[in-house]
Amino acid sequence: MLKHIVAVNLNYEEGDPKIAGFFTAAKELLTQIPEVKGYSHYRAQNPEQCGWEYGFILELDSPEDLGEFHKNPLHKEFAEEHWSGAVKDVIDINFVPMN
Repeated sequence: MLKHIVAVNLNYEEGDPKIAGFFTAAKELLTQIPEVKGYSHYRAQNPEQCGWEYGFILELDSPEDLGEFHKNPLHKEFAEEHWSGAVKDVIDINFVPMN
């Protein structure tokens, strides 16, 4: 199982309804992609300490599935219609189990 972890800072002030819309769209679109086996999103409890406000965790079976995820038209739709203009900063980390 691969955990695709994405931390973001958004271009919206706290409490802006666009934040909820961003994450609603993420969940609706990204969970339709067959390679996505699990999806969750979070608000950082300590953004002033860690430097990140929000995060996604997507679970996929393999690094190859992550490649397919990125090519999927629903991922591209999310990126074009919701990500662009909303995301100020991003970092992503892909974790795989230690054997």
